[in-house]
Amino acid sequence: MAARISMAPSEIESSTYQEKGNRGSLYSAVAHIFQEAQKSVTVHRKLSIKLWALQQQAGNRGYEEKYNEIFVSMLNRVLPVKKSEPCAKRVVKFCTQIVEYINTQDKQKRPADADSDVDMGTSDDEGAESTIGSRFVEFLLQHLLRGVDAKNKLVRYRVCQILALVVHSLGEIDDDLFQELRSSFVRRLHDKESSIRVQAVLGLSRLQGTDDDEEPEPISELLLNSLQHDSKAEVRRAVLLNLVLTHTSMPYALERARDMDTATRRSVYSRVLPEIGDFRLLSIGMREKILTWGLNDPEESVRNAATKTFGQGWLENTGNDILELLERLDVLNSKIAEQAIMELFAFRKDLVKGLSFPDALWESLTPETVFLAQAFATYCHESGLDDFLEEKLPEVTKLAFYAEYYSGFLDNEKSDSDIVVEKEFILEQLLTLCANLDYFDEMGRRKMFVVVRNILSKKSLPETVRQPAAFVLLKVSVCERNLYQETRSETEL
Repeated sequence: MAARISMAPSEIESSTYQEKGNRGSLYSAVAHIFQEAQKSVTVHRKLSIKLWALQQQAGNRGYEEKYNEIFVSMLNRVLPVKKSEPCAKRVVKFCTQIVEYINTQDKQKRPADADSDVDMGTSDDEGAESTIGSRFVEFLLQHLLRGVDAKNKLVRYRVCQILALVVHSLGEIDDDLFQELRSSFVRRLHDKESSIRVQAVLGLSRLQGTDDDEEPEPISELLLNSLQHDSKAEVRRAVLLNLVLTHTSMPYALERARDMDTATRRSVYSRVLPEIGDFRLLSIGMREKILTWGLNDPEESVRNAATKTFGQGWLENTGNDILELLERLDVLNSKIAEQAIMELFAFRKDLVKGLSFPDALWESLTPETVFLAQAFATYCHESGLDDFLEEKLPEVTKLAFYAEYYSGFLDNEKSDSDIVVEKEFILEQLLTLCANLDYFDEMGRRKMFVVVRNILSKKSLPETVRQPAAFVLLKVSVCERNLYQETRSETEL
């Protein structure tokens, strides 16, 4: 069981506070609350209410300054305690809870029309009326800021940790105090201790969006610099998970998919991409990169995270429409689309069972539909699901006629290069599909042989089509001698 941090007064404090009267009882009351706060975080809310009431009573009786001094004297005992000490962590959380509760109480007392003018960070000269709570928060911040540059690394760590947590709950503060808080985090962003840099990142990340035009270096640029150049993965990851994603910062965040640290790369797929939401906000080039990096990552955990993002998040963005997903990947030019769709089939086996390819689809193929059919045939062939092929796809003879039909476009529409490229892609995918079929049907096999031989006889046949066509021709030929005999017999006819 971890030892508790003693809140008993020192000799100097004893002579100052432990005298008869209200000041002595005030010290005892605050010390008791801090002692209880070390036991469990579940009592923090109750203790915050009790401490706030005690603060109000002290202020009304003229002991506001004494209360503030007692509070920070209790907090000082935590600052040099090592990071792993549970009791110190609970006191830090308690301190954050207190500031949050004080600001909540002040907001409830503030007139409703004043809330619209409140902005976390600074207050102008006409700011809200000072309260016991607001004066305490300012006193606490000023006290902590004095320890930002302390020689003791534990003190610097605790101070930055508390400030980073407290910043999230701040209401209005003085402009000079805000600037001092900002500059303190910036200085610690270059601390030699990585744990302190992490806390500085957390603090600065909560100040994003508060820069004015006079700032020489915006907070976003400071964070991006740490994201790219900090030597410690924990610091880069802290920036990654707390960076506000904009059109400027998003590419830098996604580039961490190539980080040297496995956990950071995994965070891109498990945290950053879900935070972006709709993958269609990314450019086609960035989608290609993200999938390529993730699906080919050396670590299985990163590959799994990338597959889940693609097969769950991205598919849901399209309303579970696989064809739209393929369209968004630009299958005509993508180098990762085929691998991605194979991973999707392996991840979502229910999709394989639910796919259907009606006859009407084959008469008006698009790059997406033929690519899906080809990927389906390849997956089923490699996974031993040949029964699905017979059930879902047309018979071989029909597919041979479709291949013959689409090969006719190679001699037409030469004036429109985009249409030609699209038709070539459709034929290429169709022939690749045919290479995964079984040719037990002799009539279908002969028909496919004739069609593919005629395709290969075209002088201007693109290389992308020639390769799958040759592969199909070899497959429908029983042997080399059979290939020669069938070619000869077809020529004589």
